[in-house]
Amino acid sequence: MNLQGYLDRVGFEGIPRPDLETLRDLHRGHVTSIPFENLDVLLGRTVDFDLERIFDKVVDRRRGGWCYEMNGLLGWALETIGFDVTRLAGGVGRSHRGESAVGNHLLLLVNEAWLADVGFGNGLREPVKLEVGEILQDGFRSRLDVVEDGWWRYQNQSGEGFDFRVEPADQKLLQDRCDYLRTSPDSGLRRNLVALIHTADRREGLRNSIHTVEHPDRVERSVLHSEEEMVNLLGEVFGILDPELGSLWPEARVQGEAHLLDGEVGGLGREGPDQV
Repeated sequence: MNLQGYLDRVGFEGIPRPDLETLRDLHRGHVTSIPFENLDVLLGRTVDFDLERIFDKVVDRRRGGWCYEMNGLLGWALETIGFDVTRLAGGVGRSHRGESAVGNHLLLLVNEAWLADVGFGNGLREPVKLEVGEILQDGFRSRLDVVEDGWWRYQNQSGEGFDFRVEPADQKLLQDRCDYLRTSPDSGLRRNLVALIHTADRREGLRNSIHTVEHPDRVERSVLHSEEEMVNLLGEVFGILDPELGSLWPEARVQGEAHLLDGEVGGLGREGPDQV
């Protein structure tokens, strides 16, 4: 890994060490510099676990990614620095989808004690100790609970979340779920354009043609009305620049209008970023 390239991408200054301060700074720098986004899925491009491809996309070409890419890259950087990293298989929507959801999310356990997740989009801003309780970060509330049979559950302020076990992920399971999410017509990530990023005091989201700005105490929403508006927003707010972005507008407009008709005008809805 070109570690310095990653450190520059997330705005980390100084000498990285395998300690809690470095972990926190990298985590916060990642979620405020690199957006969660699924645009390559919609554009029909390769999306897999190849770390060199992910590095080129996210660091060299300054794009974002989804959980497999985002936490895959962070895990690689942390291991390079000297952290102990365990990859965990999460299940977004497992509470109502059942076991078939397990593997649709990747998160990290660091040094056997700290939960790190830069790939949920509207989740953690910093790593948290793996323990039951409420989490308060910059005014945003979330929580961790043990639900049953060794399953943990993370829920954000909007009630979106995922379940996971504290055991190494089965890579084949993750690959199978990744393939399903990027290719199946039943996958929400094949139907909906999604981009999310944290800032110092809010979270910005785009779901199809609906722009959401989430503050700790309120949510502001607006509707985009043109390809130009969408392309400009993706560039100015999320830092996503790509000559093919405009081709996504017709479907984003149709899906956005459908959500408005259904009354679903939130940022992601109850199923979270990996299942929208």
